[in-house]
Amino acid sequence: MIDEAIDLQPLSSEVVVKTPSCEACPGRAVTDRTRIDALQELFKILHVAFTERCDRALDANGMLIRIWPMLTYGVLPPRFRPWVDIERQAHTLRGWDPLLVPGLLQTPDYARTILEAYPGVTDERVQELLTARLERQKILARDTPPPLWTVLDEGVLHRGVGGPDIMRDQLAALLTASEHRNISIQVVPKAPT
Repeated sequence: MIDEAIDLQPLSSEVVVKTPSCEACPGRAVTDRTRIDALQELFKILHVAFTERCDRALDANGMLIRIWPMLTYGVLPPRFRPWVDIERQAHTLRGWDPLLVPGLLQTPDYARTILEAYPGVTDERVQELLTARLERQKILARDTPPPLWTVLDEGVLHRGVGGPDIMRDQLAALLTASEHRNISIQVVPKAPT
């Protein structure tokens, strides 16, 4: 079904969008459940840049970009979805993270390393979850982002997630994030021995 909806040429070439059974005028709502399901499956595996190109190619006036967060939301574990809703509506975000860097501050490689550690996870599922996690981070880039105050256990900074290169980049990203007015990162030092 996805093959019927879109044909991907190599990324350096033009993207060819085929819609042989969809002759709807631009701007008309797609109501066919099968097509909507196919689009959801397709968008789960594609990144937002491709979605932007499709939006332009289909002359969708930003509709595909506007629904992108809803599509990534569906890949999240059901138990986590209420938290994402809270994040989106929050005026202030506060957290205590004793084990890992919080998801809103994770680099893609750090997040990928954590997601790959889930038992039995497939590469496709890792990519879905990573895309959703990076989408969540956009709340910190809003015109008026919510303040984020997070307290980390010092062990988070020493825990070798993914190896030295990934940790170096993650620590650099934390330093950069801490320079933003709306982000406060505090570290609880390890007790002296």
